[in-house]
Amino acid sequence: TLTSRQSYIVSATGASRGFFPARGWNIIGVPGNETFGRTAMKKTAIRGLKTAILSLALAGLIALPALAQEGAIKYRQSVMKAVGGHMAAMGAILKGTGGQARDLKVHADAMAALATVAANAFPEGSDFGMTRAKEVIWENPVEFKKVVQVFIDESAKLAKITASGKFKAAAAQFLHLGKNACATCHKKFREKKK
Repeated sequence: TLTSRQSYIVSATGASRGFFPARGWNIIGVPGNETFGRTAMKKTAIRGLKTAILSLALAGLIALPALAQEGAIKYRQSVMKAVGGHMAAMGAILKGTGGQARDLKVHADAMAALATVAANAFPEGSDFGMTRAKEVIWENPVEFKKVVQVFIDESAKLAKITASGKFKAAAAQFLHLGKNACATCHKKFREKKK
């Protein structure tokens, strides 16, 4: 008769179907060495687990660039939304339709800071995905950097003017910023909404 261990081995190896002699053979077919078979099973299971972990890690490494790209695009879009928000707020203040004149400086300072951030918001490889940024940004980075520098310079001028309290000069510089920096960049480097 078979012990419960031998019975398990026989059913696990298929010995009952004629592959191995049923009595005294373990899972790998070595007579009388049942612990060796158990060790081999553990090693096989560990190898399989290591392979699965390695496969998942490699899949994660392959996915990292896509996640990084998606993160860079979302970051850029957040920066540009902030720029648009400050432009809209300054526009409302300058038109007299909302906000307080004393808050103009806060928005102008934020715009100047965001302009320097925007310069780094277009990293290599972030030109694919859900973005309206045109490929020309990465194809012709010198031209793009010139336009971004205009944005930095014009927004810094606006911040300086608002600090002096000259409301009419700030309104003129605001229009200048919108025309020479924002509109120029959007025309050359941003896809229209569909």
